[in-house]
Amino acid sequence: MAVRYSFILIPDPSFLRLIHTSRQILCNQFGCWTAEMFMIHVPLINFFQSTPEEIESNKGLINQIVSDVTNKNLVLVPTGITKQTAETSDLYINCTYPNGDSPFEGIRGRLIEELKIEHFDNKGRVLQIPVLENFQGSNTVFEEALEMATDLFDNFGLDTPFDVKSLNLVKYHSRTASEEWEREKWCSDISWDILESFKLG
Repeated sequence: MAVRYSFILIPDPSFLRLIHTSRQILCNQFGCWTAEMFMIHVPLINFFQSTPEEIESNKGLINQIVSDVTNKNLVLVPTGITKQTAETSDLYINCTYPNGDSPFEGIRGRLIEELKIEHFDNKGRVLQIPVLENFQGSNTVFEEALEMATDLFDNFGLDTPFDVKSLNLVKYHSRTASEEWEREKWCSDISWDILESFKLG
């Protein structure tokens, strides 16, 4: 049994409607059902190790960190479709904070420091929405998927700024993965539970 935890940001329902339809088109068109299974979210701290006891004892601290956010303008602006690295065939929507210092970076930093989070997936600090993951196919097919994702972004309203309504604490688990479970290696029996939802704004 392998277990990982994540802190994820949840967009407002109106934007969820737009991106859910677009992601469904992509996943259905390119046979990527594994991506379609996941909830739509913006990973803040992804796939870190902890214990149920630590998670339970830290809930009050997490709530305090979220409560300390004085900036009520918790908005993200989608800027375009990107793939994370040249080695992976995953597509994401990059998101930025529109004005000044990002409050999400402040939340992220405090969670890492005060909860003493180590050994997490830290491929980049850019906030991104996964739209096509665990794709397996030829380069030409992936290029077509990239072209379609870009067209959806440009013409389906995916560049619309959206409010972030909550920070969720999620537990992922798999019976077939080892404790060296790598994020890039999909486990067919992966499942998840939303342990807590912390309201923002």
